[in-house]
Amino acid sequence: MIKKEGCGFGMISYHPSAMTVEIKQFVDSLICDSGYLNERSLRVVDATLGDGGHSEVFLKCGCSVLGLDMDKESIERAQKRLNKIFKNIDSPQDSLNKFEFQCFQSRHSQIKKIMKKIGWKKCDIVFADLGARLDQLYREDMSFHGVEEADMRFDKSENTLTASEILNSYSEAQLNKIFKESGIKGYKKITNEIVRNRHISSMPCKHLSEVLFENGVKRIHPSTKIFMALRREVNRESQELDLLLNSILEIIRAGGIGVFLTWHSAEDRQVKTFYKKMERMGFGEIVTKKPIQPNESELARMPQVRSAKLRVFKFNKI
Repeated sequence: MIKKEGCGFGMISYHPSAMTVEIKQFVDSLICDSGYLNERSLRVVDATLGDGGHSEVFLKCGCSVLGLDMDKESIERAQKRLNKIFKNIDSPQDSLNKFEFQCFQSRHSQIKKIMKKIGWKKCDIVFADLGARLDQLYREDMSFHGVEEADMRFDKSENTLTASEILNSYSEAQLNKIFKESGIKGYKKITNEIVRNRHISSMPCKHLSEVLFENGVKRIHPSTKIFMALRREVNRESQELDLLLNSILEIIRAGGIGVFLTWHSAEDRQVKTFYKKMERMGFGEIVTKKPIQPNESELARMPQVRSAKLRVFKFNKI
């Protein structure tokens, strides 16, 4: 169920956060293992703030949170949600310094710079939920539902290609590559129909479903892998994830944990490969030898979480 909160301008529908119970267990375990809670709260970098559902979990555990997101609308929604919640949370009894919540519109490459700006030398948890918000699947600028061509850029101020521009300008080989990497079956047929039809007239993104359906390709819904593949390409999500993973050693303390929630096989491989590399190099250990997946109760409540995988790594040596 999507949570709704009043915000002064009507009601906001919030994206339901996945696997919050399991994530809270890892946070609680780290709190118990930490010997300095009398000095300050744990510091969490939520690198994909989204609607703030996971940051809410961290705040309620008594952590300080730095939230980052490329999507300006996400930042605004999370601020409205968490500022209200934040005021109603009491700091842990044994904490000398009040915990805090701050958020910034930012790419992952700016994490270290922003941490320095707010006075954090290191953090205790790096968290990322790599899925899209449900409302993004139905926003006219982020999906195939709108009457205009799809943009799909999280940050509209950036001078980068939109989804429609990619569909109309990428070569057949380039489209094949991004669809193949996204695990789309029959990607060559899909690409062929896209290229063939755009030669007749420039094909707005909104017509993609119609074109493929008319030519015998399985009907495409905005929440499918086609949407995800284009969104990932537009926002350079694979490259951004690499930047985030490769920055962790610079921003996390010894004893801290990396917590990544993936929804797609390509990004899950990136996280898994990185964790194995860190373990092999002696920086720590993989806590989740096999990824944790949603339990039956959560699947019954939110069937869309069936592809989610949670992976955790503990950095014992920095």
